Amino acid sequence: MKKLILSIAFFTLIVLKGFSQTTTETKTIDIKDIAKHSGEKVTICDQIYGGRVLDGPDIIILNMGGEGDKSLITLVIMSADKAKFKTKPEETFKGKKACVTGTIGDYQGRPIMNITDPEQIKVQ
Repeated sequence: MKKLILSIAFFTLIVLKGFSQTTTETKTIDIKDIAKHSGEKVTICDQIYGGRVLDGPDIIILNMGGEGDKSLITLVIMSADKAKFKTKPEETFKGKKACVTGTIGDYQGRPIMNITDPEQIKVQ
């Protein structure tokens, strides 16, 4: 399990950093179309159903568009960015409708978005 968590952390840092350097335009898309926009910087709006802190590398994941495995996208907050949040994101955003902006990545066939700044999440 720790190997999987470390793999997610490594993937998020390397791949999404590359995407963020090449993508400049932001467009708002329907969350159901998220898989079609991998590598693009987008804004999506939907409910954040919950989240949790992963053991080991201390990564926070938030499920948007559905609960658990039914989420349409996983928002990832790395431990280095956690301190930028004044409250616990996994508690603060649970059950809230929000719009998030960032670059869509892919981890094992599932859409993810790296959240590096609290300003990327706007509660509606």
